[in-house]
Amino acid sequence: MVTHGLGFLLVQAGLGHLVPRLRRRLPSRGYEVRAALEELGPTFIKLGQLLSTRRDLLPPDVVAELEGLQDRAPAFPLAQVRQVIGEELEGPLEQFFASFTEEPVAAASIGQVHAASLSDGQRVAVKVQRPGIQERVEIDLAILEELAALVEARTAWGSTYGVRDLVQEFARTIRGELDYHLEADRCRRFGENFAGDPDVRVPAVLEKLSSRRVLTLQYEGGIKITDVAELEARGYDRSRLARKLVRAMMRQVFQHGFFHADPHPGNVSVLPGEVLFFMDFGQVGSLSPAQLELLQEAVLALARRDVDSLVQVALELGAGGDIDQAEFTAEVGRIMERYYAQSLGAIDPVQAFREGLDLARRFHVRIPAAFALLGKSFATLEAVVATLDPSLSVMDVARPVAREILRRRLSFESLWQRTTRDLESWWGMIGRLPRRLERVVSKLDRDSLHIRFSLQDQHLLRRLERVANRLSLSILFLAVAVLAAGLLVAGTMRGTLSLPAWALSPGFLAFTMGGSALALLILALLLTR
Repeated sequence: MVTHGLGFLLVQAGLGHLVPRLRRRLPSRGYEVRAALEELGPTFIKLGQLLSTRRDLLPPDVVAELEGLQDRAPAFPLAQVRQVIGEELEGPLEQFFASFTEEPVAAASIGQVHAASLSDGQRVAVKVQRPGIQERVEIDLAILEELAALVEARTAWGSTYGVRDLVQEFARTIRGELDYHLEADRCRRFGENFAGDPDVRVPAVLEKLSSRRVLTLQYEGGIKITDVAELEARGYDRSRLARKLVRAMMRQVFQHGFFHADPHPGNVSVLPGEVLFFMDFGQVGSLSPAQLELLQEAVLALARRDVDSLVQVALELGAGGDIDQAEFTAEVGRIMERYYAQSLGAIDPVQAFREGLDLARRFHVRIPAAFALLGKSFATLEAVVATLDPSLSVMDVARPVAREILRRRLSFESLWQRTTRDLESWWGMIGRLPRRLERVVSKLDRDSLHIRFSLQDQHLLRRLERVANRLSLSILFLAVAVLAAGLLVAGTMRGTLSLPAWALSPGFLAFTMGGSALALLILALLLTR
């Protein structure tokens, strides 16, 4: 960190004594952060990729650099691939695959993918985890967790943004990527959500050839969705493909609450019949029913130009300290007015989303990770759509889809379901209330009711700590001074005209350490004897 000019972060965390030198001027803050993460290795590269979605936490220049982080790694040899497959599937590679390419088609820090085929000729993609990666990730996570605890305890920004919660969220994400069982479950869930949709397909999971560290999926190939020349050569309609992609993403977000968080061109291909083939479910976003409902309320508020309702949704979604709600509302209103002055086709939804996240960062409103991933997903979607059909507006395609989904939300059936759910929740709370009150009263009777609280103001905690230290030292100085006074009295009672040097030392010690008036008085008495 010092090498890359980031030693000041260690100083802020209270580790300045470990910093040998500081570079005072940085050529580019974002570049240095990115370079440091790349040098630290796979876990920190993944961390940087996650942080690149958090415009609500980091300045735009840092986010822009982190967006360029690529998770690339040299391929590990076929001998190690054979070893992992043998350990996981309990048999040699040739027992399961009729053919298996020696060179991987893709290699990353977590694992690499090989093309293969089965005895019946079916083509498959086999993802194999890099040997030793789990142990390295766990060591890195332990380091990150300790640093996060220091930063949160010793810096105001660390406590404001809940750095430990962010690290725990990242730990869950990367551990999920290390468990291919979880990726297989996501793939199956995605397929179930689009069952019966003729425009979307996902690879089937081959259960018997998959495990925690090996994942075997059906492979159908297809054309890369941004390969414009090949799409035109096959006679595919690029504009229609772009509309299908937008509709598929809108369904994932607003209908399923479960979406592909990284729909870049390498993860989406086009099959015959203009069918979209989604791959690689290592990164997905998931919205809880409550979050999905709030997202839908935000869309309704935008449609009604209801600034107050939009602010309430933002505050309910986010987390953070007290903010100036009036100023926050005014800023949201200014952003909304600017976009309402434009035609729908001229609005850049990605830019609008980024402005919202930048506003959240300025007011210390921490947005849930799922919504940050949603912003990343929309940005990637916008870039792909622009390649397929530059004249197409994502908003034009999204509007009828969102309108239909919101119409369902406002239907009698949907309202009845929400009302029933809320009544069940209230009824359950009312049913638990007597038992909870009984426990409180019982503790009051036994004088065993304890109230726990925590101070969030780190500066106040540091001031209290300094006061406690000074009080302890004052008591120590007073004790030393009393000892000196006792020696003086003892010498006077014996009628001595002088005292040995060791008898003078407590007075000098009290004077040197505390400088208190009592110490000065005792020292003066000793010197005048």
